[in-house]
Formats: sequence, structure tokens, C-alpha cells
Amino acid sequence: IDEVIGNRKPVTQPEEWSMNPGWTRYDPEDGQKPVPVSFPLERCFAFDVEVCVQDGQHPVMAAALSDRAWYTWTSPHLVNLTKPDSSAKVEDLIPLGGSGHSGNERLVIGHNICYDRARVSDEYDLQSNSTRFADTMAMHVIANGMTSGQRMLKVKANKAAQAYDEDLEEVCDG
Repeated sequence: IDEVIGNRKPVTQPEEWSMNPGWTRYDPEDGQKPVPVSFPLERCFAFDVEVCVQDGQHPVMAAALSDRAWYTWTSPHLVNLTKPDSSAKVEDLIPLGGSGHSGNERLVIGHNICYDRARVSDEYDLQSNSTRFADTMAMHVIANGMTSGQRMLKVKANKAAQAYDEDLEEVCDG
């Protein structure tokens, strides 16, 4: 790992988060000094999106963490207290800077990244998109089989099947 990230200090998490619309990058040294940016500057970062599902499927906030800085993205609708149209518009989605920007090959890492990816504007650009996504939930399933939620459903289904078999035996024997 030292070969990849060198001997850098860990990135300091901000104590206060910006509520300005769009992307904000926080000074890597102290986690403060928010600076507006168009998208995360690094080529590899962890990414997560938050959605207020009661109001629809539009992204409300997002966070990204690279080996160099923390980032937050805030929807203009959240800042301005407006409601987005029911139909999705590219302006309401999150830019990651991978589409149409030559040399911006990116690796975006997230848990259940398919959900977050649907809220990224670059994904709807017809130009060649050089962003790749790694899904930690899929990696967990590969390494460990089912997720904990899937495991609970399987146990529940097995118990229901066992109860059904017992009821069937009782009916057949009776």
C-alpha cells in the first residue's frame, strides 16, 4: 500500500460540512477550508449518495473520500428548499468528471454502487465514459456468499418451508 499512497498522513475529516450547492473539497491537511470544485479531483475514491425517498429518487447529498481529500456534494434543491421535477434532469444529478474529460479515467468504489451510479450525471452522457465502478457489496457476496439481509430471508424461507412440510405430513397422515 505504501507504494500506492506513499507515506501520506491520513486525510483529516472536516468538523463542519459545507451546505453550498455542488461539490466541495476540504483541505487535506486540516479538513477545513472548503473549496468549491466541479467534481472530485482524484482518479480513485470511495463514494456514497443519500436520497430522500419520500420526495423521490433524486440525490440530495453525496460524499467522496480519496487518499488526498474529503468531498461533499449538496443538491441545489436542498440548499434552495425547492423540489425537483418528478422527471429526472441531468442538472439534478451528480457529476463525477469522468465523461467527456479526456484522461479522466476513474475508479469509484461504493457499497451497492448500482444504486448510487444511477444518480451520477456522467452515466447518461452518450460520449465515451471512462469511469469504472467497484461494488463492495458484490465483493462481499463473492467472498462470503449471501449478505446478512439475504441470509435472514433464506432462514425465514427455510422455516416456512419446514412448517409447510410438517403441515403437509399431518394432513397426509391424518
